[in-house]
Amino acid sequence: MIFKKNNPGCPCCNCPCSCYKFDDSANDCAGSRNLTATSAEYVTGKLDKAAKFNGSSYYEHADHCCYRLGPDGIAVWFWIKADYNAPNATDGYDYGSGGFVPEGVITKGSMEESGGGYDFDGEWGIFFEFLSASSTIVGALEFIVNNNNASGGAGNIDFIFKGLTQDDWRFFYFWVSIADGKMYVSENGASATSYTLTGTQTLTSDKPLHIGENTDGKKLSEQQPNGERPILIDNVGFCRSIKSKACMEARASKLYNSGTGLACPSGGM
Repeated sequence: MIFKKNNPGCPCCNCPCSCYKFDDSANDCAGSRNLTATSAEYVTGKLDKAAKFNGSSYYEHADHCCYRLGPDGIAVWFWIKADYNAPNATDGYDYGSGGFVPEGVITKGSMEESGGGYDFDGEWGIFFEFLSASSTIVGALEFIVNNNNASGGAGNIDFIFKGLTQDDWRFFYFWVSIADGKMYVSENGASATSYTLTGTQTLTSDKPLHIGENTDGKKLSEQQPNGERPILIDNVGFCRSIKSKACMEARASKLYNSGTGLACPSGGM
């Protein structure tokens, strides 16, 4: 089969709006939107180097259409690794007086917990949050879209939870389709789970993009004891031209590459 541009099933059309390999820099390998780095640290990653987050480092870029939800939605993909064992009751985590505060992974907005629900300001975000201290997983990734609805137990967000285990690198592909009215997440190149969006989404805001920081909460790994529980992130990419779930899954599968990984923008990804 010959793939052509804009074929909904095509896994190899030119897609990246921005892509960050974190190979000893925060440069955009698909464009010119280099990130501003604070306390950057780079270590061995999934594909060459990766950014290490131990509670002080983060990256940001001013608001740009590449990162906005927009009427066409947005796709975000990345590799992540919790570089430590699952927590237990004797680890001494600093949950703070108000409980554990969500930490930013990749965000176009900020989140706080309040009264058992969430208060989200912005468009979308991916956050990390610890689960029970006796859990066999290190925590949960929360994929969030603002639905402008303050009622209900979840506050003003729609979300998908994905457990993050300490079992080497994990690959996630996150796509929000306004046309479908759905949020999709593919893990390790598998078929995507979906969540039907509710309310009215915030399609744009002046919130900057952050990697490794929740501006109203905590930096990634900030609540770990002495920075001893770092999280690594590699190959973060953004796209605004996904046309279908089939196209998303084809791209996710190709980038996952049977677990080997494919660094964007290789192969038109």
